Amino acid sequence: MAIMLGDLDPTISAKKALATLNRWPHPASRRLPLPGETTLAEHVFAGDICGPGRTQDCVNAFEQFIRGVMVSDRNETHPGHSQTPPNFAGASS
Repeated sequence: MAIMLGDLDPTISAKKALATLNRWPHPASRRLPLPGETTLAEHVFAGDICGPGRTQDCVNAFEQFIRGVMVSDRNETHPGHSQTPPNFAGASS
């Protein structure tokens, strides 16, 4: 599980979300850094309307996280298997 949130998110409790993340059983679970600052006081901080300048950084961070988990899980279940994750359709490398 990966989350990206600001400490001052007005919609959810960042403290409770991070506590849930810390209890998640997968060893790769982590908080992804927000583009810019961790104290962001917005719930929606990416996308064409709310944060066009942050969107690609957010997408890249989650894609990198997913690729890392895919490689890790593949190596655990299929030792010796290729460590190169598949390219997502339309994703840039």
